[in-house]
Amino acid sequence: MNVTDVAQRHTAALISVVSPERAERAARYHFVADRMLSLVAGALITGCVGRAVGPGVALTFTRGPHGKPQCPQLAALGMDFNVSHTRGWVVCAVGRGSIGVDVEWTREVAPADLAAYLHPDELTDPALSDLLTLWTVREAYVKQLGRGMSQPADTFRVVSTGAGLRILAQGAPADELTVLTARHRSARLAVVSTEPVTVIKQSVSDVVAHASVRSDRSA
Repeated sequence: MNVTDVAQRHTAALISVVSPERAERAARYHFVADRMLSLVAGALITGCVGRAVGPGVALTFTRGPHGKPQCPQLAALGMDFNVSHTRGWVVCAVGRGSIGVDVEWTREVAPADLAAYLHPDELTDPALSDLLTLWTVREAYVKQLGRGMSQPADTFRVVSTGAGLRILAQGAPADELTVLTARHRSARLAVVSTEPVTVIKQSVSDVVAHASVRSDRSA
């Protein structure tokens, strides 16, 4: 969701549905925009994960060995979630199997800026000239794996096909993965999942409403 124009009038409502720890962290941010991003992220996680788990189940959150956020109650249903935020945007993805998401604010990036983080073949592929979209797909993939930056850059590559972008892992197609990308004038989005993906855009009021039905404030 786009939180660029989220007014401070939503602050109290957001604080009421996030964990006290997140509210305290958000309060320490100097800029209002950063505080709002943190609060919206917490509310979005609570609402999205809470709807998937269902009412009456208290949510707890942990982190995997490489830092990926996890919810044991969601994992017990064979499901996963992931979250990403950038300047003006917050995204939460929930689905069966494993899932990773990345969102990046729109800006110019040069090949030299990303060379150390890309597969060598990606730098010479004219079909991958949108480097920011390429970067979001790679980020979403390593988050889907739960490896983050510990995954060596040359162990996989993104390729462009007639059906969109696909991932080659160790030289073999990762056919079981769904790769979704989206462009907005102010951001790039990528989701990598073992299941088909549906994108739902929500307002801050929607986020607060979905999170407020839960009595636990854990995200």
